[in-house]
Amino acid sequence: MKKYRDTALELLKSFTAYSVEEIPQAENAEADILSKLSSDMPEHIRRMANVEELSEPRIHAFPVAMICAQPKDWTDDIVAFVKDGTLPNESMKAKLVRTRAPGYTLEGEKLYKQAYNGALLRCLRPAEAKQVMEEVHAGICSAHQGAYAVSRKITLQVYFWPTIVKDCAEFVKKSKVCQEFQKVICRFGVPEHIITDNGTQFESKPFNDFLGSWGIKHSYASVGYPQTNGQVENANRTIVDGLKQKLEACGGEWAEELPYIL
Repeated sequence: MKKYRDTALELLKSFTAYSVEEIPQAENAEADILSKLSSDMPEHIRRMANVEELSEPRIHAFPVAMICAQPKDWTDDIVAFVKDGTLPNESMKAKLVRTRAPGYTLEGEKLYKQAYNGALLRCLRPAEAKQVMEEVHAGICSAHQGAYAVSRKITLQVYFWPTIVKDCAEFVKKSKVCQEFQKVICRFGVPEHIITDNGTQFESKPFNDFLGSWGIKHSYASVGYPQTNGQVENANRTIVDGLKQKLEACGGEWAEELPYIL
């Protein structure tokens, strides 16, 4: 009923003036009977109204699409010059466009840059460039690589825009995953094997997808049996051996010697 109400309110906007009056139930018998009409009503009452079954609602909700004009970007001036020789009014911009234009060509309504090897690179607007960076860096075939690798992959996919390297660097800096693991991966390199307990944070799909993308083997150690984690046990044994040697000389002050052992 809300949609019918909304439709009625929209229709009222087409009138220059209107008034809404409430009609008492006793004075509006036909509408009152119609509202109470149902299959269990007596036949003589049902004959008073023309019953029509609607197979679909009379009110249709049409999808609304936002249509926004594309803002002017770096491709517009080059396209205008290549198409009909039109130059910007500013002399500096006109000189820059005239210098760059020979390296571009139009195929239909699409602008392409001629690469040094003869390939045609599709020129992207800012919105298109952002979408391509997201897909190459964090999409289905991505590995959260650095700016140079991302920009190179985009170029190999025959896409181009003038600030591709700079934009990729800024995009990678904003990546949460890259920032979280930058100190680990860049400082110590990619680990070959990690061992964790069965905590939910270690069994989540994003965590295991990340390990798989870097080729890291993942094993589990039981919480109840820490001896299954050999690396930790070896480290603990080294610490205990060092503490035993210090305990004889330091006695109860062994805690103060712990940082030197670690």
